Formats: sequence, structure tokens, C-alpha cells
Amino acid sequence: MNTIFQSKVLKYSAITILITLLTGIAIIIYFSYNPNDYYELREYLNKNSMIIKTTKNIDIDKVDVYWFSDFKSGQVIKSGKTTNLVYKEYGSNRFVVLYKKDTVKKFVYGKSNNWHGHKHIISLSKKENKNIKVEVQIIGPDIK
Repeated sequence: MNTIFQSKVLKYSAITILITLLTGIAIIIYFSYNPNDYYELREYLNKNSMIIKTTKNIDIDKVDVYWFSDFKSGQVIKSGKTTNLVYKEYGSNRFVVLYKKDTVKKFVYGKSNNWHGHKHIISLSKKENKNIKVEVQIIGPDIK
């Protein structure tokens, strides 16, 4: 009786391993033919986000943010609203914050892994002398 049970367990274990292996191979083949889906999967599982905060004397509709990496670039924030751009690249990630089309802040940080998602909080305020102050807070695994 014990031998029959052991052979069934061995048989089901072998079937489970085979199914897992075939599933893994199918996933690798799928993403090799559909690399954009791989990129979207990374973003879905571990998103980047950008939040713009302004004081009352700053018009959020005049805030734009651009992102640059060694591989891609694009506009993350347009007229104060997210563009849904996926900005997830390994290495140097550079950002430029504009207010009324004038550059008010540039910041850079490095990502050690392109699966890492980060939360970016950009706060704009205007002082009495009308200079715009920009503070950037980045929360994520690559920020120390």
C-alpha cells in the first residue's frame, strides 16, 4: 500500500514539474515575441507614480515634467496631469520640471533594476519674491 502511494506522489510531482517547466518556456517564448507586453507587465506589477503638489499661488495647469533615460524619454506630466507614460528604465533617470515653460528644477537618480517602481512627489511653491521653490521627494528601493 505504501509503495502505491509513493508512486502516485512521484507521478503527480513529475507532472507538476513538467507543467511548471512548460509554462515557463511558454512565457519566455511569448515575451520574446512581444517585448512591449513585458514592459507593460513590469509597470503593472510595480508602478512608478508622480504626484504634483502646488500652493495656491501656483497654477498646476502650467506644470510639465519630462523624463529622460539612456534608452527612452517622454513627457510624464502635461499641464499638471499625468500622461500615462511608462517611465521605467535601468540606469540614470533624469527629470526636468517646467513651470510656464521655464525650467524650475532638474533632478537625477539611478535605478539598479528596471523592475523597481518609485513614487515621485514634486512640490512647487512661490515665495514672496516670486521665485519658485521646488522640492522633490522620491520613495523607492533605489533611494537611500
